[in-house]
Amino acid sequence: MEDSRDLYHDINIEIKQVDRELERIQKRQDRMYGKDLLANLDKQTQILEKHKRKLREKQDIQEYDLAQQKATLEGLGVIFDAYGNIANYMDIIASKQEKVNSLTNEYNGLIAQYNASTNKTFKDSIEEQLKVKDKELELAQKDLKNTETKISNYDSIKDAWEDIQDQLEEETQKEIEINIKKFRM
Repeated sequence: MEDSRDLYHDINIEIKQVDRELERIQKRQDRMYGKDLLANLDKQTQILEKHKRKLREKQDIQEYDLAQQKATLEGLGVIFDAYGNIANYMDIIASKQEKVNSLTNEYNGLIAQYNASTNKTFKDSIEEQLKVKDKELELAQKDLKNTETKISNYDSIKDAWEDIQDQLEEETQKEIEINIKKFRM
């Protein structure tokens, strides 16, 4: 996700700048009438179009990011439905959790053997096995956490993409409302 933040940095700044520009123009609208109001409404339409272009640019970046993350998740065994939703979330997480649980049980079994034994040579052997098992367990826990994080990041970007789609529809509606105001003048 660190790369993703860098991907969105510039476009987010550009979108904020256009947001502020639109906000300033809209505030002035209340004090205008006649040709000045018509010019203001035209300017709002232009800024809304500019804003929609920036949002579409961000969506393009999100689509690229989603494709990259989807490929990574597919490499982890994640399956996607026709809409890009994760179809086997519970299976993937349960599988990774089962591995962690299994390694934990093996580790605990070794601990029990170590505690039950009085043979120093046997205990030394168990200590070595515990070190190996501890590393395996740590890797399995990291894998589980990493998979959960990647899935969460994918879902967040997908949700943000859908939010932008909604925002584009709202802005198209605003443009229609502005055109209706201009027509009624």
